[in-house]
Amino acid sequence: MPPRDLFYKDRDVRTPVSTGLGLRAGAAVVDLTPPLGEPRSGWAVRSQMRGHHGRLRAHVLVLDDGHGTRVALIAADLHGGLRALTEEVATRVRKTTGIDVGRLWLTGSHTHSGPGCMYGATFYDTNTTDVLSVGPRIKGLYGPLLRRTAAQLADGITMACARLEPAHVGVGSAACWSISRNRSLPAAQQNARDLGKAAPHQGACVQALQAFTGEVVPALPDDRQLLDPRVQVVWARTPSGTPIGGWATFGMHAAMLPAKVDLCSPDLLGVAAERARDALVDLGPRVPLGVCAGSEGDVDPAPPGVDFADVVDLRERAREPGLGGPSAELETVLGWLDDLGTALGRGLETACRAAHASARADLRLTAVYTEHSVHTTGGTGRPLAARARIGNPTMGGSELGRGPQLPTNHEGFAVPGRKMSDYVRGSTRPAQWPKANAGVSATNPALDVLAPTIPLRTLTVGDHVVVGLPGECTTFFKRAIARAALPAAPSKVVVASLCGDYLHYLTTEPEYWAQHYEGSSTVWGRNTEHWLTTWVGQMVTKGQDVLAGKLTLRTQERKNVLALPGPRRPGTTRGRRPALQVHLDGLDHVFTVSWNGWLPATATRLTDHQGPAWVTILHDDGSGPKPLQVAGAALSDAERNGLLWQAEAPGVPDAEGPVGWRWRVRVRSAALPTGGRVLARVSAPAGAGPGDGVSPDTPPVALP
Repeated sequence: MPPRDLFYKDRDVRTPVSTGLGLRAGAAVVDLTPPLGEPRSGWAVRSQMRGHHGRLRAHVLVLDDGHGTRVALIAADLHGGLRALTEEVATRVRKTTGIDVGRLWLTGSHTHSGPGCMYGATFYDTNTTDVLSVGPRIKGLYGPLLRRTAAQLADGITMACARLEPAHVGVGSAACWSISRNRSLPAAQQNARDLGKAAPHQGACVQALQAFTGEVVPALPDDRQLLDPRVQVVWARTPSGTPIGGWATFGMHAAMLPAKVDLCSPDLLGVAAERARDALVDLGPRVPLGVCAGSEGDVDPAPPGVDFADVVDLRERAREPGLGGPSAELETVLGWLDDLGTALGRGLETACRAAHASARADLRLTAVYTEHSVHTTGGTGRPLAARARIGNPTMGGSELGRGPQLPTNHEGFAVPGRKMSDYVRGSTRPAQWPKANAGVSATNPALDVLAPTIPLRTLTVGDHVVVGLPGECTTFFKRAIARAALPAAPSKVVVASLCGDYLHYLTTEPEYWAQHYEGSSTVWGRNTEHWLTTWVGQMVTKGQDVLAGKLTLRTQERKNVLALPGPRRPGTTRGRRPALQVHLDGLDHVFTVSWNGWLPATATRLTDHQGPAWVTILHDDGSGPKPLQVAGAALSDAERNGLLWQAEAPGVPDAEGPVGWRWRVRVRSAALPTGGRVLARVSAPAGAGPGDGVSPDTPPVALP
């Protein structure tokens, strides 16, 4: 794996150009679904994508206030807003759109079922994808995927800029309780030490969050109280009320699908966005609307009424679907994903409607970008650690992503002599104290070549401030950032984690002392909170950019093209005619399409073929088959979050036989027409779909 430097130049903020056209907005959505066979990022174990549960997308919202500020807000179904990817996109669009890296907000949903190897930091290009596997590992940045994804995102920004039109913009929020939990409650409760308490105190922490969010905390179990329940959205519409698009954040790990299920998926936040887009069609046509990660650092999804230990156990036993379809365990997980996504979608719909009603045309935008050196103390007075490091609890993983359960890896493991009762804010001890460095941290040189600067973004939208952070921030870290950005109105601060870079976790000083998984994974040490809040406060008050004209990312690049094991015969299949089954399940219609086809002969994007969809459902009411519409979108694998997977082909005993493909989608019966007949049209890439003269259409069946 050869070393490589990614060198970016001419990054200076462009001179603002006032158009005099007033506030305008434009939006677009692009497909980011990667090649089959690519590894998934986030679980640190090798897991190649064998199918998908919904396409990966990027929803782009461009705002231009007419006074020289133009920004692109992107909610992408990716592990994060990766640094190399952000720089690649900015290089492509800076001259044509006026959006440089400082005005480009690439944020990720933090799905763990999307591609990696695009960070521009070898430690993360390797360890988020394949650190726990036995044998040869997948190592390093993958240039072809980086460039292809950057081109897709650049296309989305270009389209959104071409669609700029007069707009009203608003910010809305809605509370979504009882769908998530604080997974690191003992560490979160330690924040009471900065609230005048000498010991962990649930009541003090609840009161602090209530004052910060403006939401009354209901009577729930302790772990379901210490979080920010709000989904927050920046929304644009035309002066006449037609929606243009939205960009939202929510604080919850979007990682419901487990590590051992080899599917590409936007996961929970993707389901929520789809449900909200469906519900908002009464306002106008479906528009781009994506959700990125907010203060998700210590918050996991939590199905109501289910003991969390049972959630962890069942996810450990779930596997990818086969010929008989998903296992009972996976069916349960998919049910949780749908239920939680639907609940969050209702909250997102409410937030969008609130923003729609309050949207104004007289808003001014103020965007600020800084990238201070990690070795600069500046006005903070307290330096970051001299070297990035992770601790032992990081190797033990979190509840939904467990690593080796060794004695030194348990939550709270720290250097000998550490006592929480000795906690003093601003201690003069070394900045990594009391972290006990894990072996991989102490010996891995990749941690010494992380990006030399930390990118921060702020965007003032009327009386709200949006903050983009380059790491997974905890609930109380968001509170600290909000109080630094708007001390008098912290509830009007929107925080996007994983914006423009990935630097692992961001925790408060008491949480760092506690050395749970999140504090152990705060790579720049105990002063991270003080350092970042100081700079964010100055960005909002002073409004001054700090941007270097050049940036070098030290990384290593893998050269191999990964492929799935299985038979391949490009251009031909020994297949049968596709089949369609439709049945009722409670309030839903379930469509299942099956066909035989080969695996793609080369790494192929799901959209690298004629037509964007592999499978489309057609409806015939007597006037001929037409694409079946659900809430203004075709019922196809390109538009709906259905399940597409590979299975062994029935009736083909030899290993050279074609692969059996299945696609299943669940639709609310109330959204479908009554009567008529339906059929499925399979138009997968050459070799993966029906061939040898076999019809691509299934025989029609009655719509029950």
